Amino acid sequence: MNLPFPRLAPAVAASLVALLALSACPSDSDPGTDTTTADTLDGDTAEDTTTVEDTATVEDTATVDDTATVDDTAAEDTGGDTSGGCTSACDCPQGTACIGGACAHGAPAVFCCEKEGCLGGLDCENADGSHALCGVDTSPLYGTILINEILTDGETDGDPNGDGEFPDAVGDEFVELVNVSDGPVSLDAMTLVETTLPNFPRHTFGDGTTLAAGKAYVVFGGGTAPDDTAGATFAVANAQDPGTPFGLSLDNDGDTLSLLDADGKVVARFSWGADARYEALGDESYTRSPDLTGDFLPHSQATQEAGAIFSPGTRIDGSSF
Repeated sequence: MNLPFPRLAPAVAASLVALLALSACPSDSDPGTDTTTADTLDGDTAEDTTTVEDTATVEDTATVDDTATVDDTAAEDTGGDTSGGCTSACDCPQGTACIGGACAHGAPAVFCCEKEGCLGGLDCENADGSHALCGVDTSPLYGTILINEILTDGETDGDPNGDGEFPDAVGDEFVELVNVSDGPVSLDAMTLVETTLPNFPRHTFGDGTTLAAGKAYVVFGGGTAPDDTAGATFAVANAQDPGTPFGLSLDNDGDTLSLLDADGKVVARFSWGADARYEALGDESYTRSPDLTGDFLPHSQATQEAGAIFSPGTRIDGSSF
């Protein structure tokens, strides 16, 4: 949904003049998970007097590609390619682990491998010393619940929430969360927050809300939610801005949607737009392909089902979770 007013709290990217020092790669058993893009380091040698925002000195043994673009927004949940072979987590996108020779989501992972240090002097530890996403305090529940599908443009063909009202720019936006752990997860007091209205959670999960292992929870921006199924629970965003409910308030052109725990720490996150790995997408959803473990693709590219451009509450092929 494109909002009729500017962002209230736009992220301001720090200006970087060099890459910071690279830390050693922890073992695959280190706790914490998330994913992010990283720059491969090769090429010219950086001088040891170069600093990053006066907080970090680049080692004179580090090498950088002077054609590479430095992105200090390395705190995004960017999925990652899970199809490539690996021998250690350092072969995988940051935030994933090497499991059985393949990079995997939703598993304990490392965050500061030799090729994937945090940029811009960002921390890669939580306040309690546990591993975290670069610059972001991550929840102990990170990796147990994934964003599996998201539709940011409610004015799409069809009627995603099935309430008979379409196109519906507010009501038909949705996010699909899936519990990939082996037990139920409490969603008590968790919130969905995006960057256009950062001080107004778009949805707050009520007391006693749980998500069973392997099941989905879909939150629509508005309208009427479908009836629950054996594999999925459906809800409507319960945000109530004074006088003007904006549903999930997902900006078509670019935004970040985060699932936060009761302490405000990141459980799951997805970003799109000019400064993110995934470009803005209209008329269809982004979905992981394969479900739960794959990278995000436009839905029409992830399925052979003719005309399938979204599948809230089901797998890509329409089968139940």
